[in-house]
Amino acid sequence: MNKIVDNIGHKKNHYLASFIIFYQEFLGYGEKKQPDDELNAVKKLMYKWKIISEEDDDGEVLELYEKIREGIKTYEDGFLKIGHTISNLNLDDNQILTFVKACIEMYLFTNSSDGKFTGDELVSDDEIKYRFYEGYDEETKKAFKNLKFLEIINDSIGDDKVVKILLDMIMNQLNEQNISEEYKQYQLTINKIGFITGEESKQVSLSELAKAIVSGEDNYEGYIESSETGWRESVREHGEYGPTTLIDIIINPDGSELDVDLNKFYPEDSEPVDGDENIGSIGTFSEFRFVIDKGTMSNYTMDLEKEFDSKYLRPVFNEHSLCGIISHYEYDNKEASDSELFIESEIEESRPSMGGGIYLFYNDEQGLKQLWDFDELKKEMNAENINVSELSEVVQFLESKYKKLD
Repeated sequence: MNKIVDNIGHKKNHYLASFIIFYQEFLGYGEKKQPDDELNAVKKLMYKWKIISEEDDDGEVLELYEKIREGIKTYEDGFLKIGHTISNLNLDDNQILTFVKACIEMYLFTNSSDGKFTGDELVSDDEIKYRFYEGYDEETKKAFKNLKFLEIINDSIGDDKVVKILLDMIMNQLNEQNISEEYKQYQLTINKIGFITGEESKQVSLSELAKAIVSGEDNYEGYIESSETGWRESVREHGEYGPTTLIDIIINPDGSELDVDLNKFYPEDSEPVDGDENIGSIGTFSEFRFVIDKGTMSNYTMDLEKEFDSKYLRPVFNEHSLCGIISHYEYDNKEASDSELFIESEIEESRPSMGGGIYLFYNDEQGLKQLWDFDELKKEMNAENINVSELSEVVQFLESKYKKLD
């Protein structure tokens, strides 16, 4: 056994992963979490807690799991086998912490504990010893039995390290409970499908503009549509991307709803227009690309001590956005010292569309000037006997006209 342990220093996390797979089988975690792919559900949990990474060798983990199963008749036999192995792994505190938290997450999910570890499963005497209650109903006994695994792990690692982690989790839960008794949670939501916008702007060189002109397309948007079929996805991935629909419903702590209207905060223009502030250096061209998708956001939440008042709520817009992408919301009741200054949400679902557009602007001293098409430029070139189909001639014309070399 000692020889084996000497050879597994670099594989400690693989061992922990195999222990988790065995424990989840006992709990039925994967089956309940993702019935169509139980192992994938467990792997996601282990990625989350950094037990293993997506680059790790799943085959080695599964081999270690099969070794746990060899020769055992009951799950408790497996627990004892794991306890014997883990006592020789010499785990560091962070490995123990993430392993225990992953196990507790599975336990909470499979026992309908609403994500709370209340401490009912655990008692401590003056020496912080770990034991199990007796005399409760059968369902409660079953829940306590599920923690038998962690009792064995605690004894195998020593120094009551697992117990102390569990006690910290209980204390944190109690602290959150005390805070929730003082504050009430409000939810901010949208009473309809919202819009999610992506946008990106960048400089366009004169040579690139010349290519667009000689391409035969009527305007710059047509040129990009024909030459970059994936431009929309690129904007979503590399540009600013977020909601542009304001919340309009507040859900009170008692479940009742309140309409709110924040439209007065929305920017007058939802995209750059002629005369707006330049988006590039004076004397250069810039393109502005945007996509408009439909989607849903998770509910924004805020915890307030006093009753909600809509006059203290306002949206904060993405400082890099020209389309009014919402960064977050602020609620600031200075009179009652009741503030939530960074109320965030996440995109739950986005439905990519073929909508959007591409604008071409010249950054003039007086602000943006939009080039809707190439007609005027071509007329000028024709008047000077320039071949609008010859790239080098078009580049030379643009350099002379705009006095801006690439």
